[in-house]
Amino acid sequence: MTAVGEGVTDPDRAVFEPGGLAERAIVKNLPPKRYQGFWESYHSEVAAYVLDRLLGLDMVPVTVERRIRGDRASVQLWVEQGMIEKERRERALEPPDKERYLQQQYQTFLFDNLINNFDRNLGNILIDANWRIWLIDHSRAFAVDRMPNERKITRIDRELFEAIKALDEKTLKERLRPWLFDDGALKKLLGRRDKIVAKLERLIEERGEAAVLSH
Repeated sequence: MTAVGEGVTDPDRAVFEPGGLAERAIVKNLPPKRYQGFWESYHSEVAAYVLDRLLGLDMVPVTVERRIRGDRASVQLWVEQGMIEKERRERALEPPDKERYLQQQYQTFLFDNLINNFDRNLGNILIDANWRIWLIDHSRAFAVDRMPNERKITRIDRELFEAIKALDEKTLKERLRPWLFDDGALKKLLGRRDKIVAKLERLIEERGEAAVLSH
């Protein structure tokens, strides 16, 4: 375990024994409370991963709760051989499949609005060697009820659209409730889902399916 040396939450980098299934992970010991004016929690890191899998996105690295040095913390697998979006732009690198990359960006916009992640920036969007986007740093998500970039929700793939519509309270209570602050946070999440679906349906009516839903 060593300090990462970056980030306001002072995460640690854990290195596994050689020869295992993974090389490294990032550890965040963040009991739910305010840090530098923001409500944060390692629970939100786990919640973002669970919801990501429920939607079939697979954009959040595996994130679980573990007891580290006596304290409960989130442990998230490290994205190896990756770069951040900021570096990609600085180096003017273009993805080989621009349409697929753009689709992942639209998925990011939708996901961040759903979980109320107002902390997305060019430093917490990772790109691996296959130009796959990975989303990290969700400790501030779910804390308040707003959609930070609703205007960016203009297009989405059909599969994700159907997945978000299919979210139901029973499943979310079973899978997500242990990681949210209270039942109110769960209802607000469903409320944001309804707003997202309503906006996309309105855009489909105005522009047509082909302009809003991709395959």
